Amino acid sequence: MDCNQLTKCIMNYLENDKTNTAIMLSGDWGCGKSYYIKNQLREELEKEGKDYVLVSLYGINKLEDVSKALYIEARASWLNKKSEKGSIVKFTAKTIIKGIASFFGVDLNVSQEDLQNIYNSIDFSNKLIILEDFERCPIDKVELLGYINNLVEQDGVKVLVVANEKEIISFEQFIDEKTKKTQKKYDEGSLKYLRIKEKTIGDTFYFKNNIDETITSILNLYENEYLTEIKNQYPQFIKEIVSIMDELKCYNLRSLIYACQKTLDMFKQIDWDADICFLRNVFLGNIAFCLKKKNKDDVSWNPIDLCSYDLASNRYPVYKFAYHYITFHYLNIDYFKFSEEQFKHFMEKHEADKDLSILYSYYKRKEKDVVEAINRIKTRLETDGTISIQEYPKLANYLISVKPIIGCDKKINQCKEIMIENVANQYRADNSFDIYFHDGIVLGTQEQKDEFNEFKQRLQKPISEKEDPLKILDYKASNIDNFCDMIHKNVSTFYNNKGFINNIDVLKFVEMLKDCSASQLHEIRDVFQWVYSISNIKEVLLGDKENLILLLEKIKTLKDTATCFDKIQKQQLTWFCDNIQSICDKLGE
Repeated sequence: MDCNQLTKCIMNYLENDKTNTAIMLSGDWGCGKSYYIKNQLREELEKEGKDYVLVSLYGINKLEDVSKALYIEARASWLNKKSEKGSIVKFTAKTIIKGIASFFGVDLNVSQEDLQNIYNSIDFSNKLIILEDFERCPIDKVELLGYINNLVEQDGVKVLVVANEKEIISFEQFIDEKTKKTQKKYDEGSLKYLRIKEKTIGDTFYFKNNIDETITSILNLYENEYLTEIKNQYPQFIKEIVSIMDELKCYNLRSLIYACQKTLDMFKQIDWDADICFLRNVFLGNIAFCLKKKNKDDVSWNPIDLCSYDLASNRYPVYKFAYHYITFHYLNIDYFKFSEEQFKHFMEKHEADKDLSILYSYYKRKEKDVVEAINRIKTRLETDGTISIQEYPKLANYLISVKPIIGCDKKINQCKEIMIENVANQYRADNSFDIYFHDGIVLGTQEQKDEFNEFKQRLQKPISEKEDPLKILDYKASNIDNFCDMIHKNVSTFYNNKGFINNIDVLKFVEMLKDCSASQLHEIRDVFQWVYSISNIKEVLLGDKENLILLLEKIKTLKDTATCFDKIQKQQLTWFCDNIQSICDKLGE
């Protein structure tokens, strides 16, 4: 049943049903039930002039509070209707009145006159009550169904219950005596729930929306020039989002909306002529990452990666700058631009390199051409170095993908080994580079994925074994510029590891300050303030507080006792102490 058919059924229930039962809409969390109700169903109800009350049961602990919520919501929704202007309207929902009596301090047994104003204030007849988050309500579900049964049976109210019944109904296992096989059956609590449900709920509709239409309507909520350009240049953008959901088996619309919001918040900070193809990849990678987070998959970052497929999808990675913005609410614009430059560089090289171009489009080439391209690639890897080390991850990805189709196992395995050896040799000569993992092709089997992951680990091994840049600080004032530059380049690593000052030897650092000029002290102060300027500092760097306090005490002592500083240097140290104290105050709030 699609959304249009569902809406027709609900409207028919509201207008024609005489069974005095409620109806239920059931579906997984995040599948779009609330989005459908707040958009398509609400639009149809308003179009047909039908009033409704929408209340979430999430966190409501008592039945009388359900009544209060319904009453207050109804009064707010219909404030300007005739029932609010003194016209006498028959009040049909006695169940609700009983629930709100204590809220108004009214004794139902003796104060009928006082109740008359309430009876006349609102009319629930011919209106739809929508109760969302049924499964999240702490009230016993049997009691809650009894309350709903009173509404529909005694008061004639129309009720739509929205639930995820998978979270309500549970099973227990037993051994079938005849077959000796393990079977499952409803547990006692579920049986009791189902018996009451049968009396209260007439029809249960299982929600299934048109995912393409829903995604389109979600994207239409946002006005952003880059999103508009992405949709214009890539007509399959919606289909690509659906393919990611299919791959991850997660269709949670709340996660999709969250990913859209965070991505477009990032895009608002772009003040250069950004590459639309790159932004599209960022957008899709962010969606995949947020869906994986919702699935509670492991989303911890490997500090080596510029981007990660493991935390996103097989085809679209999440980039380091986006990961940190979504996770820590901090956007490193320099990393944003650097990632874009790397992406464009790779794309340009792919288009210009005939051998790589053939391999990367092998699925529409002749077998003979692909085999010859692989032969040439092996020769180039061995001899002339014309294939960049930065290309190796994608090259290996495609070689692993094509291997079971055309064979060439020995040749392809040799290519992999040559790449690993080239990286090790190059890193021994020059350890200033990193390996970046960009877009690839979806690997169809677990065996292929395992082979690629093993290759990645071996390829990264020389780089992953390099020392933490902070731990090799030589604590010489002459290298302050390099020290500050290193911090700017590696700040995301410190955030990911949830520690900055904890990686510094405070005593050696303070001793180094004795040799620093006023300009160098100013530079150090600036970089400290920058590192600790993030909004969620307590979440990311709370563990630094103890060492910051130690640093503050040592600098105060140094300022008061050392004779090597002039008055300007001492003022810089005073300001530095103020800066550190301010950081500690933020960590202690």
